[in-house]
Amino acid sequence: MPSFTPAATDFDIAGSRGLRRQEATKFLPALGAAEKELREKLAGIAGALIERKRFSIAAHYRNVNETDLPELERAVSEVGAQHRELRTMEGKKVYELLPDIDWDKGKAVLWLLEDLDLERDKVRPIYIGDDRTDEDAFRVLGQRGAGILVSEQPRSTARAMR
Repeated sequence: MPSFTPAATDFDIAGSRGLRRQEATKFLPALGAAEKELREKLAGIAGALIERKRFSIAAHYRNVNETDLPELERAVSEVGAQHRELRTMEGKKVYELLPDIDWDKGKAVLWLLEDLDLERDKVRPIYIGDDRTDEDAFRVLGQRGAGILVSEQPRSTARAMR
């Protein structure tokens, strides 16, 4: 059984035997521009960390002083507003700017099952996730698989084993 380590939002899926799907390459220039702007706006906020992934930009605020959070949120909102082809998603102590297309982890799971010819009754996919971005994958598995939420704090989820 193949295993995968997809990107945060699964815009870039790669696996064994040449399996590959890149869902948002045309957004790379916009992401580059947005990253530059966000780095400039957050340069003065102690603890702010910008992480560039291939198809998204994450602004982590885990180490940001609470009094600086409104400035960080405003910067992310302003950059997002300047780049309407991107959308903003909030995760655990992070804001992400990513392509505004109809693609998520749930659609990525369904594509993998189809592409790998695993849409059979005896196949029970297992999805493990720790963030809100994983809810789409939990949801699509429904009764055909298992979603496992990894969390220090109990929270409601679309489909998680406890």
